[in-house]
Amino acid sequence: MTQDDVLFGYRLQLFDLAGRVGVSAACRTFGVHRSTYYAWKRQVDRHGLEMLRPRERRRPRMPNRLSPIVEERIVAFALVKAYRSSPDLLTEIPHPA
Repeated sequence: MTQDDVLFGYRLQLFDLAGRVGVSAACRTFGVHRSTYYAWKRQVDRHGLEMLRPRERRRPRMPNRLSPIVEERIVAFALVKAYRSSPDLLTEIPHPA
């Protein structure tokens, strides 16, 4: 059983308990804010219980990020010339062709 399956099971238990004892008591028991419960409830009503499964999250890809090689060169250069100021370093950094 994966971590996602466990989380899905807890969320199903939350909805089951909310149907039996009320939303406030169920949310208090599970440590879930009521606004989160109602957001999930809207999704469940609209799309079914599968919406309670955690979604896959990918790491964001930053389009302006430097390549690791360039980043390593800048850090190495800055460590060697640690006594210099930032503007001086910018003028001396070798730029890739």
